[in-house]
Amino acid sequence: MIDARAANSERQHPPGSGDPAPGAGPSHRGAGSGTGSGDEAAATRIELVTRAGCHLCDDARQVIARVGAELGVSWRETDVDADPAAVDAYGDRVPVILVDGREHGYWRVEEERLRRALAGDRWSWRSGRSAR
Repeated sequence: MIDARAANSERQHPPGSGDPAPGAGPSHRGAGSGTGSGDEAAATRIELVTRAGCHLCDDARQVIARVGAELGVSWRETDVDADPAAVDAYGDRVPVILVDGREHGYWRVEEERLRRALAGDRWSWRSGRSAR
């Protein structure tokens, strides 16, 4: 049996969907991970972990929606407060951006770095340069 909160905790954005409709921000609180089918999770390249009332989350959502639409990349948004494990993992760092299931960054989206990550370029924290 699926918890009703868990079933409504994430919003999928297919490639090219662009910015969500005004007022369509997350209005739900439920577990953020593991609620979609395996195919949906595999196809989703970007996950944006947010919380209600977060202005940095609003900024990140706009950038990710634009980049996702331009590159034809699907993304989803999950509510950090819906899942105790997510709160433990991300706490005050929202928004958190995950690319292909790995943490890419938090607080602000560096658009060019996001584009490079989606193109398969790995950026090194140690060198500050691409691994290519």
